[in-house]
Amino acid sequence: MSRYRRSVFMCGDRDGNEAKITTVLSHYQIPYCLQPPQSGFDILVLTNPVELWEVKNPARKWTLTKAEHERKRYCEGKGIIYRVIEYSDQAADALAERQKGTR
Repeated sequence: MSRYRRSVFMCGDRDGNEAKITTVLSHYQIPYCLQPPQSGFDILVLTNPVELWEVKNPARKWTLTKAEHERKRYCEGKGIIYRVIEYSDQAADALAERQKGTR
């Protein structure tokens, strides 16, 4: 990992459950890209169509940030899938739905 990439992704407050969720993506052999905190989502899921996933820690009381609300609103307006994922089971269910073609 380059020095730049490390500094971007080690700063900020990454959710502790993000590793479990990316493990699910890897299990399904779905490529993904982690995003910097200001992106308004955490994971770019490289499926067709592409999905944006915001990871939230269920152990904390949370709300979407301003950037996350804006990104979600934009995606909804353009028909882009924006999911809020708290549990690895939700990630697995979302990917299983995709395989069935039901979104």
